Amino acid sequence: MTGNYLTEVRHGDASQQIIAMEQEYDTDLIVVGKHGTNFSEDLLLGSVTKHVLAESQCDVLVVADDRPAVDLVFA
Repeated sequence: MTGNYLTEVRHGDASQQIIAMEQEYDTDLIVVGKHGTNFSEDLLLGSVTKHVLAESQCDVLVVADDRPAVDLVFA
């Protein structure tokens, strides 16, 4: 992969931490995910994605995951 990118682990509210990082660094692009398993869910974005889209001063790329959800089993 070429170019500069940053991976960082933070704790707290996800959308607030993403916007804080944008303000701390010279951010050109934020990539966030979206998932949905049917048409009605595909029309909706999660609360973190909505907040980042509304508050970000840079470009935001929303990536859709069309794979079916995986059931988690706890024993």
